[in-house]
Amino acid sequence: MEKISVEQIDLTVRNCYSKYIRGVDRYTHAKKHYKQARTNRIVAKKAQTILQCASEQIQRQAHQRIAATVTSCLQFVFGDSYSFHIEFERKRGKTQASLQLRKDGNIIANPADEDSGGVLDVAAFALRLSCLVMHKPSLERLLAMDEPFRFVSAKYRPRVRELLTRLSKEFEVQIIQVTHQSEYMIGKVVEL
Repeated sequence: MEKISVEQIDLTVRNCYSKYIRGVDRYTHAKKHYKQARTNRIVAKKAQTILQCASEQIQRQAHQRIAATVTSCLQFVFGDSYSFHIEFERKRGKTQASLQLRKDGNIIANPADEDSGGVLDVAAFALRLSCLVMHKPSLERLLAMDEPFRFVSAKYRPRVRELLTRLSKEFEVQIIQVTHQSEYMIGKVVEL
């Protein structure tokens, strides 16, 4: 059996102690970083909540303006029975919007099947107009459309014509449309 000197034992003890101190330092450093990371995670979660709340408020304001514009257009042409709504629902941490067309307060389940008189045409036009007017930064105020009101009943066409004239002036939008309906030929007309 080999003899171990006191110096060797002392060196071994010092090495072990040095490893122990380094381990304690690493542990203390890791614990400090863990606490900082935990604090950062809590702060980030709070910031996310604040940003989501602000985003939802901005979305709601924008969607209220859109819904008001679409409802106004529908009611101008078809009377007070139609309205447009945007409903919000939170799913998996995100806000989802559902577009609803209503008649006499009741949701129209499938507007394409139940459309009468061109309600969807007017709603689609109003949505396009809303997007154009609300876009940031501002875009050139020009709407180019191909037969946008092709399904509007003859009895509502004079109201649509009046709506186009009014909105063009109110929102300072130039409207270019291809149409075969003489009722919609407003302003400068180019016939081909």
